[in-house]
Amino acid sequence: MFTNILIINILNKGVLSYPMLTNICESDLSIVDGNVYFQYPCKLKTQKMDKIDYQIADNFCEEALIELDTIHPSVWLETHKDLYESIVIKPAGLPAIANQNYMGVSYDYIGMLFETYQKKKFEETILEDRTQYAAIVYFIERMNINKIDELLDYHEYSDKEKTVFIGLLNEAFTKFKNTGNDRLYSKGGVCKGCNYGCKGFSFIGGNDDSHIELVMEESNDRVKDIYHCNIFSYSEGNPPKGPRIQLYDDDDLPF
Repeated sequence: MFTNILIINILNKGVLSYPMLTNICESDLSIVDGNVYFQYPCKLKTQKMDKIDYQIADNFCEEALIELDTIHPSVWLETHKDLYESIVIKPAGLPAIANQNYMGVSYDYIGMLFETYQKKKFEETILEDRTQYAAIVYFIERMNINKIDELLDYHEYSDKEKTVFIGLLNEAFTKFKNTGNDRLYSKGGVCKGCNYGCKGFSFIGGNDDSHIELVMEESNDRVKDIYHCNIFSYSEGNPPKGPRIQLYDDDDLPF
């Protein structure tokens, strides 16, 4: 499979020439319909890169980031594993860093791909590091409805079919996003109402303090149920002052 980055357009069937691509061998290029395409991994991974190499790598990274919106993250990770390895520096005993700077210029898409790849890799393997319960809290904070749907067991939540519950939660996320929130922050607490003492969280918008208060029951480190809480007591600090978002109308309460 070739990338969508067009390197050279061949106007005739003459001799292939690319004098500026100093670190690329002819074996790294392939002609398709009169165009030359560059396929990674390539010699950028093992030889010193120059300006044109950084520009090409930056273009690859931009294309890869766009593609993330169209395929499952696990497929995206595997597809672009070699690209990631070609732009990462792994100093012995130190955290990996992006190889994105050259002669005073920072190539932003290289940095963005590095950060996105690491984040997506962590999220796709999150159950190796956290319990399912903790992972659901993590993805609610990031309003990632797809991962919440993927990780939740298939049974009722809030006395509703899982698909209905996921739709309601996604509507709540849309309300957060419509007021400029791209991330939620959780504060722990307990229900003081009809499920007195049950553990829960208030998820609070970073932009306007809007919030939703949810009881999250667990069993063996897995989410057993999630439902809205109308009488929520915060373990620490004061309640947020922003608008309160409901998971469902009061007339549709499960209890």
